[in-house]
Amino acid sequence: RINRKFSVPETPESDKAYLQLHGIDINGKDSLLVSQINQFPYDISNINPAEFPYLQLSAVLKDTSAFTPSTILRWMVNYEPVPEGILNTTVIPSSEYIVSEKDEGDSLGFRFAFTNISNKRFQDSLNVRFRLNGQNYLEKQLAKLEPDSTVYFSIPKFSTIGKTGTNNILAFVNPRIQPEEYYENNAINIPFKVKADRMQPVLDVTFDKVKIMNGDFVSAQPEIEILLKDENRFLLKSDTRGMTMILTRPCQSCPPESIPLDSTNARVKVYPAGADNLFRIVYKPEKLVDGQYRLAVQGADVKGNAAGSQLFQVDFNVLDKNTITNFFPYPNPFSTSCQWVFTLTGEEPEDFKIQIMTVTGKVVREIFKSEIGPIRVGNNVSSYRWDATDSFGDRLANGVYLYRVVMKGGQDFSMRETAGDFTFKKGFGKLYIIR
Repeated sequence: RINRKFSVPETPESDKAYLQLHGIDINGKDSLLVSQINQFPYDISNINPAEFPYLQLSAVLKDTSAFTPSTILRWMVNYEPVPEGILNTTVIPSSEYIVSEKDEGDSLGFRFAFTNISNKRFQDSLNVRFRLNGQNYLEKQLAKLEPDSTVYFSIPKFSTIGKTGTNNILAFVNPRIQPEEYYENNAINIPFKVKADRMQPVLDVTFDKVKIMNGDFVSAQPEIEILLKDENRFLLKSDTRGMTMILTRPCQSCPPESIPLDSTNARVKVYPAGADNLFRIVYKPEKLVDGQYRLAVQGADVKGNAAGSQLFQVDFNVLDKNTITNFFPYPNPFSTSCQWVFTLTGEEPEDFKIQIMTVTGKVVREIFKSEIGPIRVGNNVSSYRWDATDSFGDRLANGVYLYRVVMKGGQDFSMRETAGDFTFKKGFGKLYIIR
């Protein structure tokens, strides 16, 4: 309510003395609400504080005859105080609103505390609104807030996918809904940046868990695995979008064949990426006929970044016949140890052994399949290293030795000639020990 007291007019009929009431909105615009207030006390409770958070009184004093207008002796506004709350950055430190640059796909969330610092309670539950990049994002209702009490709330974590660049999120408690002394300290604007994912993933192709060289032999029914590794640990690949597999068969009239990578292909299994963001596709073709094939593969991550500007290509050979290239030691000559290099086609032999002999034909050492270590169809380099000792563990003398491969069991294996067979003649090879 408004009260006032003016000095007594000298000539009441010509002297004028009254008040005017102005409303000022949040943008500072002044609106005349009441042009002349003559009766006091004057009730202003019908004015909407959300529309006009500020009011202003002006006194109009006139004397058009003696030019001695009345003076203001006293004016007074009687009011019931309203609550006052603030976003409390003492309880929730403001450092939590300083966000380092995020990788695209990472998530963000924030917590807040709002404290009623007055001795008046809010009459209704508090409303809090969130705006993300200028658009309404989320709205929550909080409890009624008693004097000297605090309410805690948060914005749930949200993904940064599609939000590359500079962003901001605004939290505004009681956005001019309930009367309050000040609204400016009810809002906080939090800027954050998101780095776009433009890095290429890494693509690998294996045959029966092994990377092959161009032109290598593989089994007639290989397990072909495509592995796509991405550095972004937030954008986990789960489907075959951006993945391509093209197989060219050993037929001049056969066009390249695009292998379906969806659920319609029973020979394909898809393994979504886990925490390491390694995405896998396993393709088990029907039994392949003999000949040379070409496999072309492309892959892309969740953001569509391709593994390369061109398709990855590898040529491989299939020979569904049990053959073995002539074994040869590597290195040869050697001083401390050597491994055994060979290529298998068809099937893995049930058993075999390598016999090492003197030039006179005396067997000084036999190395069995169980010692050689894991072998497979295709190129092999033994994990076993022979240390130039005989069957008793004694070191052999320097010089030239012979070796041969003896196949055991019922399997029929033939020796397949290759360009590297010049050290292997008539089933025997030479190795040199030099210390």
